[in-house]
Amino acid sequence: MLAGFYWGEESHLNKVSNLWKSAGINAVSAGLVAGKTLLLAPKILVPSSTTISKNGFQAVVCGIFIYKGLAFEEALTSVLSDILNNCFDELAVRGTFALLVYNEHKLSIWLDATVVQHLYFDKDALNISTSFLAIAETKSTKTPNLTSFQEILLTGTQIGPQTLIEGIEKIESNSIPEIPGVQIRVCKRPSEELEFRSRDEALSDAQSRIEACFQDYRPLAQKHGALLGLTGGLDSRLNLALALKHWPTPVEVYTNCRIRKGKERVIDEPLAQRAAECVGLKLKAGWMIHPLDMDDEQLNQVMEQSFQFFDGHGRMHAQWFEDYNTARFKKALMGDRLFGLSGIGGEQYRNFEGMLSGSWSKDYFVRYHLTKNYCGPVFSNKKEEDNFVDILGAKVWSKIKPETSDKISHKEVKKYLNEILIGNRLGARNNAENRLAWFASPFVDPLVSISAYSLTPWLGSSIAFEKDLVVRLNNALSKVPLDYGIHPEEPLTLKMKIKPWLRHFTPPSVWVNKRIGPLSEPGSYRLFNDLITKSKLVQSCIAEVKSLELPIQIDRLCALPDFMPIVVNMGYFLLKLKQTSLSIPVSNE
Repeated sequence: MLAGFYWGEESHLNKVSNLWKSAGINAVSAGLVAGKTLLLAPKILVPSSTTISKNGFQAVVCGIFIYKGLAFEEALTSVLSDILNNCFDELAVRGTFALLVYNEHKLSIWLDATVVQHLYFDKDALNISTSFLAIAETKSTKTPNLTSFQEILLTGTQIGPQTLIEGIEKIESNSIPEIPGVQIRVCKRPSEELEFRSRDEALSDAQSRIEACFQDYRPLAQKHGALLGLTGGLDSRLNLALALKHWPTPVEVYTNCRIRKGKERVIDEPLAQRAAECVGLKLKAGWMIHPLDMDDEQLNQVMEQSFQFFDGHGRMHAQWFEDYNTARFKKALMGDRLFGLSGIGGEQYRNFEGMLSGSWSKDYFVRYHLTKNYCGPVFSNKKEEDNFVDILGAKVWSKIKPETSDKISHKEVKKYLNEILIGNRLGARNNAENRLAWFASPFVDPLVSISAYSLTPWLGSSIAFEKDLVVRLNNALSKVPLDYGIHPEEPLTLKMKIKPWLRHFTPPSVWVNKRIGPLSEPGSYRLFNDLITKSKLVQSCIAEVKSLELPIQIDRLCALPDFMPIVVNMGYFLLKLKQTSLSIPVSNE
């Protein structure tokens, strides 16, 4: 299995190989394929690339790939045979992957149905790679795309096909380039048109589909041991309940103490501890060095390692100044276990967006739900805000294709969450971790997530549907409190019932100003104030972002805990673009 691949000019291979070495990835040449050289990079902790050959063709896969319930060599052997016999069942695959089948004349690539596994190409040279930085490294001119920078700074998400560098695009289901000798396909989509007669029937269907997914991942868990992140939330609790039912024990669970200064416990740790203990597991804690305890040299090392680990993708909740986001930290946490589990995608089992009407207006959804609900009032003026909303709305609408031009239904909102937010924000971590070993995201699996659109009418106004799934699956875990303040087996509190209705009837501008406005005042975020005071590197990062002269009040953006790290990430990215090679760390001078 691969950490990634690069298909391009032979003269670029040393550049790409050196770049990947800085991320701990070794690469081997697979030879000439369709007129260019194919470079394969095995997973960091799984040194074999597992290439299957038949009738002059080779098959190899990047990411995680299950076919007809088979894993490893068996899955590749079966899929290659089916492809050569023209009977590849694209609805029998699980995982987030790029499947390559090639000989010296032709390269065929299949991507997972919702394209969580990223694939990039250079519009000029037509080079292709699962690594954004590999494509960037081979470009002689790396011009920042200001529209893309503004998007990620304001939403924490980077929606393709445009990327942070002009001329590099992300391949998506509605944006597949024509490249001589190369065939790129997105796997077929399962049906999303299901009808349920009752809430109980909807719960049963959701349970059976996600259980089938966990059963298909059993071979990986059995061979390599399963490692699950555990918090005080519902997604990790649901993951654990399913893993305990379908996988061999012992499953190993861990949590990260990574928020406060020093070694004080955060709310997630004691709740995760109680959840682990109630099912007879020992919780593994991953301590990280707080950024304020690092000098500038240490901070620079962590930023560089995080930059390489995330392949240059700085997203919301991916702080490059936290050593939690480095390959070094992840490897130490994993130990001898090579199969990790992620809870991204659990949004489909709850209505935490608080959508109580059948639809939202396009303007409300894009302006408030996707933008100002996160970043608050940071636009320099109303004209620039309107312009951003128009551009972002057009990109979103072109991908989910709502039935009406000016409204979006709740089902279509779920489609945005599953097929845009996951692939373009949360999926960055999924892909980064899959460069190490195997990391599955069962809730994101198209056979699970796309069918879940039909659950939308039964979700209620909050988290009741997902917590009831936990109750069905594990009685012990349903008795441990969640970070919402209730046990899964308990009914929703009055506050949880009232909050969505208060938001529904409150004018959006009032809601945003009350919730975020005061927080975004410059100087109101202590961590940022302390970091920028002590660290020349952080000062340089902020200065680089300001030099773009975007119509954003950067100081107000830096006052928000979720957005200050994005600003720092993007500043570091800009500093990297000034280096002669992306494999060279940023100078501390």
